[in-house]
Amino acid sequence: LVELYTFRYHAAFGALGSERELCTVLVGRGDGPVRANQREIADWRWLAPEALDAELERRPDDFTPWLRLEWPEVRAAWRSELGFPEP
Repeated sequence: LVELYTFRYHAAFGALGSERELCTVLVGRGDGPVRANQREIADWRWLAPEALDAELERRPDDFTPWLRLEWPEVRAAWRSELGFPEP
């Protein structure tokens, strides 16, 4: 894994409260299967960048606040490092 960058964010959840987090965005490549820590990650799946764009447009509340906030940055600024095709 390679660290792209670290950021802080604050997300309010109405009367439920809010969260403040320090998040690190990592990327990596490998030949083996992904072994997600199920105590940390409730659900995950692979999506092509274009598919994620479409799902974020249609159903933004299905995704975490930090992903909605940072995906445009990751998508634009780190395109070549992530191997995304040009628009």
